[in-house]
Amino acid sequence: MSRPSSEIPSSPWWTLVAVLPAVLLGALAAPWPWLPAALGRLHPVVLHFPIALVLVVALLETIAFVAPRHGPPRVRLLLFLAAAGAVTASACGYLLMRGDAVEGALADRHLRGGLAVSVLACLTLALRLSRDFAFRTGLRRAYRILLAATCAVLMFAAHDGASLTHGEDYLTEHLPWRQDQAKLPALAFPVQQPVGNWEMYTDVVAPILSQRCASCHSGRQAKGKLALDTWEALSRGGTTGPLFVAGRPDASLLVQRLELPLSHKERMPPKRKPQPAEGELALLRAWIKAGAPRTGTLATLGLDAALLRSAESLPRAFAAQESEPVEVDDTAWRQAVAARRQTFAPALASAQARWPGMIEFESRDSADVRVNASLLGPQFGDADLAALAPLREQITWLDLSGTAVTDQSARTLGSFKALRLLRLNETKITDDTVEALSGLVQLETLSLFRTPITDAAARTLASLPRIKTLSVAETPMTETTRRGLTRP
Repeated sequence: MSRPSSEIPSSPWWTLVAVLPAVLLGALAAPWPWLPAALGRLHPVVLHFPIALVLVVALLETIAFVAPRHGPPRVRLLLFLAAAGAVTASACGYLLMRGDAVEGALADRHLRGGLAVSVLACLTLALRLSRDFAFRTGLRRAYRILLAATCAVLMFAAHDGASLTHGEDYLTEHLPWRQDQAKLPALAFPVQQPVGNWEMYTDVVAPILSQRCASCHSGRQAKGKLALDTWEALSRGGTTGPLFVAGRPDASLLVQRLELPLSHKERMPPKRKPQPAEGELALLRAWIKAGAPRTGTLATLGLDAALLRSAESLPRAFAAQESEPVEVDDTAWRQAVAARRQTFAPALASAQARWPGMIEFESRDSADVRVNASLLGPQFGDADLAALAPLREQITWLDLSGTAVTDQSARTLGSFKALRLLRLNETKITDDTVEALSGLVQLETLSLFRTPITDAAARTLASLPRIKTLSVAETPMTETTRRGLTRP
């Protein structure tokens, strides 16, 4: 009987393994900026399949090796699904890193680990599909070695992935031999000096940020391209822009995120992470209010006795690891939201009666308001926008796409200081309106698709401090200017 050829068959299996990541990565060239980010979010869904399947294949092969009388396991389909899942998870993970702006040594190592698992899984599949597999001992031995290597690299990559999501050493922190190593390194406080002589940034602000934020925002793991472990990185900010506005804690993103309710999706640190105490928040506020200086002692910055006591308690609090996730009663927050809503309830009720379905709260736990005037199209004009002025401090999300709003609304739009999202697509607004938006320091998303804006608007657009998504496609702007401004 002749032996089969050793050539690995070309089959639709390989086509599928190659096509899946190619299609996903092709989203980077699509005209829809949201598509790569949305596909990247599939990474946590997909990655569990290759993890489970590779380990199952290894288990079945181990059983077959130890107890061959049970016959060879039928693992080719499982191994194919594992390889396809690995390359798909790698592609989704790459898109996720781009979309969520995750940077740092740990993120890079996790990406390399995922790619290594993909390559090893494909090589293992290639050996298993070989027509000579049943006849060549060396081929089977190489297959088992590659399968074991795939499992080993898979565990390291999974560990790095868990560390990215839940903090470093997440998988091992409760093991007995890891207890001492899992603790955060001791922070050096100048306890031998009077607390008034402590440097505000070096001895107070930096330790708080290190204790509460550095597990996700450091040079090793910079989620949102944000690192807080050095002064230079802190000053630079991340994808959402600067972290603080000197002298204005309420307008500073750092304070805003720290003071959101635990249930809010943008709360930092998130609910599962160690939470800062009230005294720590007060110290950060005081530092920003004083101008967020790099140098200066607590005494020279004029901190009161309560803040001095909070600073003096930091060494004991951190040493005692008073950093477990806090279960906070949201009753007070909900009462505060209800009270805030009550202050503009008449104006909101009047607007909702005039435009049913156009105005709503951002969420059940928020007093911020969303307005989608694009539902009315050309029926919504400058006079209508002016009628929303009583809600200017509450409106954070405003879509005017396709409406009849013109440059006559420039001053009105410029007064909506709470805006985080503004869409002016397919309207007649020009550079004059863009110039009026320069004071919208909270603005994160601005869309000017198919508007008459020109290169003259570029300077104002570039100066908006927190913009992370900016669309200026199909405008009279030159291609060079658009490339310099457009942010996905």
